Amino acid sequence: LLDALPDRAFAPIPGMPPELSDLPGGCAFAPRCPRATDLCATRPEPAAGVACHHPEHPRA
Repeated sequence: LLDALPDRAFAPIPGMPPELSDLPGGCAFAPRCPRATDLCATRPEPAAGVACHHPEHPRA
């Protein structure tokens, strides 16, 4: 069953993750994300289907 999964290489995000007790107002990944823009200071609408303003693959 596991062999049916597509091959995916997960690349780590460089840098240190934020403190869970002091998360930023928008995306917690924005300070370390190469695709981050000013829009990342806000949270995406829940109906968007993804928790990113700049997803690589918006819908699966």
